[in-house]
Parts: sequence; C-alpha cells; structure tokens
Amino acid sequence: MRYLRIFENLEEGVYQEIQSMIDNNQFLKGKVKADNSTVFEAGDFILLLGDLSHITDAHVEETIPGSKFNKGVDLKKAIINLVSNNKPTEMTKGFGPSETKVTNPDEAEKVKWLGLDSKTDVGVENVQQSDANSEEFKSINVYTYKDSRGNEFNIKVKQGEGEKTTFLSFIGAKLGKIGDKIVLSVMTAFPGKNGVSIANRNEFIKNGLYFTTTSKEVIEMSKGAVVESKTLKYLKTFESFSINENLEIIDHDDQLEEDEKNRIKQTFPYGSIDSENYELFGMSSEEEFNQSVEYGEIDTMRIQSAITSAIEDMFPNYEVICSVYHGDEKLSVSITREDTDSPAQFNLNIEI
Repeated sequence: MRYLRIFENLEEGVYQEIQSMIDNNQFLKGKVKADNSTVFEAGDFILLLGDLSHITDAHVEETIPGSKFNKGVDLKKAIINLVSNNKPTEMTKGFGPSETKVTNPDEAEKVKWLGLDSKTDVGVENVQQSDANSEEFKSINVYTYKDSRGNEFNIKVKQGEGEKTTFLSFIGAKLGKIGDKIVLSVMTAFPGKNGVSIANRNEFIKNGLYFTTTSKEVIEMSKGAVVESKTLKYLKTFESFSINENLEIIDHDDQLEEDEKNRIKQTFPYGSIDSENYELFGMSSEEEFNQSVEYGEIDTMRIQSAITSAIEDMFPNYEVICSVYHGDEKLSVSITREDTDSPAQFNLNIEI
C-alpha cells in the first residue's frame, strides 16, 4: 500500500538536481541517492529521507536517557505526515551559540517542527516536567553521561515508565529549492513534546525537566542531589564530603610548620567541602555554589582539581597530589617539599 506522495510523474531531471545538492554537501555525499525511494513531497517542502535507522536506534536503547521510538516505527511516514499537515514552529540560521531565529524562509538554514501531534503512535515520552524549585525535584538523582561525540551531560533521572506519545519533533537542514519548494534533509527527529525547545540537555535541570527510565544501570550510576545539614550543604556520592571535626594531618618528618597546618584546618575546618568554600570553585557566592550542586555541576574531577589548586596556592614550593579512592570513600591529599620524599598527608572523607 502506498502512503507517500512520491514524485511519480516528474522527470529524471528533478532527482538529478537533488542529487547535485547531495554531492555538494559534505555530510550527505556518498551516503544517500536521490530517487523515488528517498525523495518525497510534503506540503510546501520536499524531503530527502534516506535510511533513518541511526535516528530510531538512538532513541530505542534504554541506557541512553531520553524518549524512545517504538521498535519498528515507520518514521518516514510519521515525518511526512507531520510536515504535510503542520506549519514549521520555527526557522533558524547559524549553528551552536550563533544560531538565531528567522522569519524569512530564504534565510533559514534549519526548519523545525517541534513537539507537534503526528496523529501516529511513535514512541514513549520519558521527559517529564516539574517545578525546578520544588524539594521533590531537587531530590531527584543526577546522571552523567557522554554522547557519541564525547559531549558530557548532567540530567536528572527517576525510575519509572514513560508515557505513550503521538507527539513528534523533526528538524530539517535546507539543501536548496526546487521551484517554490524548499528541499530538506534530516538532521534529527525525536518523540515527545516536553523540553523540545531546549537544545542543550545541560539546560534541562534548571528548567525543571527530568527523565524517567527503567534502566537499572542508569539508576545505579546516578548520583544524589543536595542533602541538607544544619550547618552545611553536602553533595551525595562523589559530590559529598562528611564532617571530620578533628582533621588529622600526618606529618612524621615535620614537612609543615604549625601555622601551615592551621592554614589547612582553617580552609577545611570540618574535613569537608561546603558552600563556604565557594571561592575554591571560582564562584562569587554560596548561592551560586549551591545552585551548581543542584545542577550536578560539581563532580569528582572538579572537586579534585579545586582542592589541588587551593593547596598548591598555599604551598607554592611543594608538590601537591590529590587522589580519589573510590573503595575507601576518601580523597587523599599529600604535600611534599621539593627536597624530601616523605609527604605530609590528610584525608577528606567521602560519603556514599
């Protein structure tokens, strides 16, 4: 059964024109051929839709946080119906930080249909909206992962099933025009409607968005948000240091003078990192530090780097090494004078 409006009556020259666009595009050249199995008319647009498995597969794996396409979904049909029956929600030019909205189609480099009803069951919505300032939202764990390009993201995750959805987003890149119709290739598509206007997932937390997942691995690898104390705010897992009121500095060979030891104890009076140490993280206030904690921006490496830099500033003529021992649940700090081999050491305990 045919469900697509294919250019059945057009001359071969139309496909040759689109093929020329493909051959002049570094991302498409050699990867797709313009013919009646890939070129479709959809309202005011012409769509170049080749193999879309890289999109559907990316939104099927449970260990990749996000809304999921149904296995076997006919994504071509869904995209064509979406574009045929709806006006674009926005058009933009430029990429990354320089991307801006435009109203003139001739200026557009991307054309977007965001969070619209495709009238087709396409998948499961795993992005949920909440109040970013609520205690319930703040208590949701943070999960850190990297995409295929190595970009790191911090998102909130909660165990649970998603909701079936017919809502779909499609973003097309303009290749050119044939007559009065803009030719688009696929940039991406994804199911659901929550958070569709936010391009960077690292912005999800501040906007009150979190992900539901049934992946045991994701839940186990997620980290707690803020745990309240009467005097301090702590980060859980690798972002949380427990109070150690009697910070013990082991210094058998008297590497440090007494006033130098006192300087360390004044910096870490409880053997922990808290909001009062906001300046160690290059922040201007405790409020900014606590907000970064909530957003999951203070991770193990940042803590290790901040402590190392702070102690190196205190002791410019010493070698400073900070090591995280996951099994021992502590961060070990050693300070060694250049002309000796025996370091002064102390530990900052880590609670899990």
